[in-house]
Amino acid sequence: MVINYILLFLLFSLKSIGQDQATHINFSLFIDDKFVISGVNNGYIFIKDCGNQVKDSIPFKYEAGDMVISTSDYKKLLSLDMRTNYATKFIYEQFCPERIRYEYIKEWEGPLLSYRYIIFRIYNFSNKINYKKFYERTGYGITIQCPAYTTILSKKKTRRNLKPQCD
Repeated sequence: MVINYILLFLLFSLKSIGQDQATHINFSLFIDDKFVISGVNNGYIFIKDCGNQVKDSIPFKYEAGDMVISTSDYKKLLSLDMRTNYATKFIYEQFCPERIRYEYIKEWEGPLLSYRYIIFRIYNFSNKINYKKFYERTGYGITIQCPAYTTILSKKKTRRNLKPQCD
């Protein structure tokens, strides 16, 4: 009996040694002004080179208010140059009132994942409310909020980044 417990303990110990720890990033996702709790799948952060070609991809999971990335991948992201370009891609599945799948891609630059919080707000222009609010009438728009800056999706076709001015 004691041998069984020892073998079980060793099995769990070896399993935990082989696993990479996870890093949780404070990441809130809103789609059409509704907080997303579940339904996000196949999330990836793409690291791009200066020619905008994908060099590497890092998978992530979304849990209500958290982006979960392996600790080794998170350290890799933090070690990259401040001017590195990235893209976040994921699929969102809505099940009620009908099953619909949306794929979203947002490009960004810099150390976004090192901030205390990140908020992505996605506006589907097929939604009647968003159709009336924004000038752009096809596809979707994404704004990003974090402590350093906020992107604004204006009622015109252009977007602009508001970054703090340094004196």
